[in-house]
Amino acid sequence: MVASATWLNSNELVYEGGKRASKLIWETNAPSLTASLKADDINGWTFSANAVVGFSGNSQMVDYDWSEPSYDAADWSDRSIHTDTHLDRYINLDIAVGRDFVINDDTTINLQGGFKFTDVKRSAYGGSYIYSEYSSEAIAASGRTAPLALITNSATWAFSLVRKRPRNSAIGLSRV
Repeated sequence: MVASATWLNSNELVYEGGKRASKLIWETNAPSLTASLKADDINGWTFSANAVVGFSGNSQMVDYDWSEPSYDAADWSDRSIHTDTHLDRYINLDIAVGRDFVINDDTTINLQGGFKFTDVKRSAYGGSYIYSEYSSEAIAASGRTAPLALITNSATWAFSLVRKRPRNSAIGLSRV
């Protein structure tokens, strides 16, 4: 098990009628623990598994909203900054199985297939805000007591080819 730091950046985009209505930028720098397991060359098969769990760290969320007359990225109408943001959950798991294929004495190819799952939950409270004259909603941020939350779950299948150096070879340097 290894202790490390995890940096997470999420962009949540909301579109209405094909136009950008909102963009939330979530950033977190948090301590994490990583556990890994790897088994190689078991009758030509390989196996690997990794787990990363993140803990509450330094987080913030910035929320940009757009209303008419412009929906251009630089022309946001409202912005709120939430420094009281918490990482409630971060779990990242992956597993892979591979099979070695000997091409010749110098080359072995490993075909791998795997699965990756990521689960993130963050909550933002309070914050400072700017609401422009073009805003269609005049919401007083100080009256907002319920948190804004982002829950992200993703699962990914992956396949890869890896060229492996033969077991009996060594990298040698010589001087002429």
